[in-house]
Amino acid sequence: MQYIYILSKTGKISESTLEQIKNLYPKSLGKPVEILGNKKVNELPEQYGKETDEICQQECKKNNLSFQKRWDDTGYTLIELDEGVFGICEIYISRYIPTIFTGFGIGSILVGMLLGVTSLSTWIISIALFSFMIYVSLRGNPRNKTEGWIFATGPIIIVGWIIGFIIKDILL
Repeated sequence: MQYIYILSKTGKISESTLEQIKNLYPKSLGKPVEILGNKKVNELPEQYGKETDEICQQECKKNNLSFQKRWDDTGYTLIELDEGVFGICEIYISRYIPTIFTGFGIGSILVGMLLGVTSLSTWIISIALFSFMIYVSLRGNPRNKTEGWIFATGPIIIVGWIIGFIIKDILL
C-alpha cells in the first residue's frame, strides 16, 4: 500500500489539489494512494534525505502503520501544481512480500513432493507463475528496495518445485 504526506508552505490545501496529487500516483492492486495528511513548513526540503525519511517514519507512527525497514520504503518528490509547490513524502508499505515467498515456496515444494514431474504439476506451477505475474502487474510500480524481492519469487517457485520432486524421489 502506498501512503503520502504532503508538505506545503501555505497550510490549507484545497480538495481539488489533493485530488490532483492523488491522481499523480498509480493505483496499487486497484487501491488509490492514501493521503495521511499535510503540514505547513517554512521551507520545503529540496530532495530526499534523513529529514524527509524521519517525517515519513513519524507519520507512520502517528497513523499506526507498521513500517519495517527491511521491506518498506520511503521517498520524497517535489511537485509543482497551479496552487504552488508541494513536497510529497511517499511511504510504501509492502505488506505481502514475506507471505508471498512463504506461500509460493512451500506450495511449490508440496506440489513437487506430491505430484513429482507430471503434466499436472507442470500446469499447477505454470498457473502459479502466471498468477504471480498478474499480481506484479496489478501492484503498481516497484520500489528500489523491494524490486529484487518481487522478481525473485519466480525462481523460488521453480526451485521449490525441483526440491520437492527431488525429495519425493529420494524418499521413495
